Amino acid sequence: MKINTKKMDVIWSYLGYALNLAINVILLPWILQAVPRSELGIWYTFASISAIVNTVDFGFSPTIIRNLTYAWSGAKVLKTTGVQYIEKDSSPNYELFNKVLIACKYLYLGISIFALFILLTIGSVYVSSISEGLVKKALLAWMIYAFACFLNLYYSYWPLALKSIGKMAEAQKSTVASKIIQFIASLVGLKLGGDIIALAVAYLLSGLALRICSKLYFFRLDEIKNYLSLDMHYERKEIFQIFRTLWVNAKKAGISTISTTVMSQAGTIVCSGVLGVNSTAEYGLVLQLITVLVGVG
Repeated sequence: MKINTKKMDVIWSYLGYALNLAINVILLPWILQAVPRSELGIWYTFASISAIVNTVDFGFSPTIIRNLTYAWSGAKVLKTTGVQYIEKDSSPNYELFNKVLIACKYLYLGISIFALFILLTIGSVYVSSISEGLVKKALLAWMIYAFACFLNLYYSYWPLALKSIGKMAEAQKSTVASKIIQFIASLVGLKLGGDIIALAVAYLLSGLALRICSKLYFFRLDEIKNYLSLDMHYERKEIFQIFRTLWVNAKKAGISTISTTVMSQAGTIVCSGVLGVNSTAEYGLVLQLITVLVGVG
């Protein structure tokens, strides 16, 4: 099936990207007013630890989008190398698409459980070591944040599924909705004196909103709801073969993804461990603003 990009897809893409960059900057005045300097340093450390742990995704996202698009375009099989030529007016291969989607479900379940284990063990020990008298509050916020990371990873294939069939507007609408929810939840929580716990809850709600909206948009499509179901059962060897196909290309992108993320986030973690969370607040704030400027550029 041919995938067409419409003008509104482009507009929503820019809007979603801009809001994703801007949301934390928009919130910054309230955060700086409501969150003590030491807690802000802990919050930036949260973000850096989770960013590194989330690299257990290992480059699967672009690989999954590409292979789902192949199936949607009518491919009969998925190849690890080379290309399969498809007729211009081919119908979607719903069976293959559904198999890849089910493979993604099991893949991200395993990835998210592994990430949660790392966050709750090594991550908790590190957060406790840098909390400087705020251990109970920091650990509560960290548990909420870790659970949010688990859910975000587990359900991350739904936005990918939307993008793979060319529904960019719907994918970005989900992003916009999630960021609006994060903004409102953060603002209300900070006004009620929630500090970093409020920010962690807002992050959790934002991730849930993104995944729920994406799934609802996906199964509202006529070409999807009448043909696809995650309750269908296939032989294990068929799903395992899809895993193998995805892994061949994902591992190539994964090495680059991990090295880039570690280099960009390690500074915050080292800063919190060596210089303390007060210095980390300053470092994280400057790094956040630079990241936004680079994104705008």
